[in-house]
Amino acid sequence: MTSSLSDCKTHLQSLDYLCLKASSSPSTLVVVTDASVIPSRHMQAVSAAHIWNLGQQVSSSKVPAGRTTAPDAELFAIRLGIAEATSMAIECIILITDSLESAR
Repeated sequence: MTSSLSDCKTHLQSLDYLCLKASSSPSTLVVVTDASVIPSRHMQAVSAAHIWNLGQQVSSSKVPAGRTTAPDAELFAIRLGIAEATSMAIECIILITDSLESAR
């Protein structure tokens, strides 16, 4: 249990560092993505991406993703965010997603 607690503290320290870096560097964007798939055949999935710079939201996209799987909707959300972020004058993108499978 001690090593797991230690791993958690190390992970939290790395997240704190990323948040500090993102909130203090004008050339760093934080891209936060998520998607939602409803199991109904009559509903479309929704993909969303929010972009933050210096603690302020600078962009927000919410787009229907069609009738698709959850990993595909998550991948589409990541694509939305990264495409928007790369159109801005930046040096670093920090991607926050709950779908590591799609981010790989």
